[in-house]
Amino acid sequence: MAADRGAACVPTRFGRMLVPPEDSYVGRALAENGVYSPDEFAGWVPYLPVGGAVLDVGANIGGHTFAFAKAVGKTGIVIAVEPQRMLFAMLCGSQAMIGAKNVWPRWCALGKEPGIVYVPDLDYDGPNNFGGLPLDTNEVGDPVARATIDQWGLSRLDFLKVDVEGMELDVLVGGEQTIARTRPVIVAEADRKDRYAPLLDWVLRHKYRPYLQTPLLGTQWGETRSKNLLCLPVERDLPVPDGPDIAPMPEIAALIGV
Repeated sequence: MAADRGAACVPTRFGRMLVPPEDSYVGRALAENGVYSPDEFAGWVPYLPVGGAVLDVGANIGGHTFAFAKAVGKTGIVIAVEPQRMLFAMLCGSQAMIGAKNVWPRWCALGKEPGIVYVPDLDYDGPNNFGGLPLDTNEVGDPVARATIDQWGLSRLDFLKVDVEGMELDVLVGGEQTIARTRPVIVAEADRKDRYAPLLDWVLRHKYRPYLQTPLLGTQWGETRSKNLLCLPVERDLPVPDGPDIAPMPEIAALIGV
């Protein structure tokens, strides 16, 4: 039997980071480019104030976590949520090497109600897309606590990123009180046609102005693009997203394919 390989330690723009050795997307991008999906993150920078509070739900190994930490600075805070135990361990190891004291990792899932999710036992030494793991239908695996955003009683939240493979709406529903009180900018992955309509409905009902963000993932993946709803509170005077990878309403429905 071959010995376990363990995480690879690679140089990135933020310092050395731990990555799964054959991760198809986040780990590969960090290993080869030193950064993950920079065009995607560039669209978020105008909404990341120095000293601000960020909630990174579905942080993975920290693909965007440490970019958030740099953007908000030492007086800011980034709460990084990741339910996969091995990815969480790599996130924490990277935080220690980088020295990002403003990052607060949390090993759990978030949803619309407290409970348990089951994380499959994956081979983190082998090839896989570890950022593409849905958890809402699993009935076996490692039990991991599921909390809600509202349980945490956050006094400030400036930016909420939710990338949880189809469970984005559940996370938002579980944070409605916090979102109503703090009115953060929200970025929610929106690449699943069967779940797009209710997600967009929630955004509109809660007085957000949505834009579809579709940046290229990176040169290694050709025309593969991310699909996010970038949502601005209607009452806040914020810069309007612009650029070739941004589409406003009503073009969103046509571009998303529903």
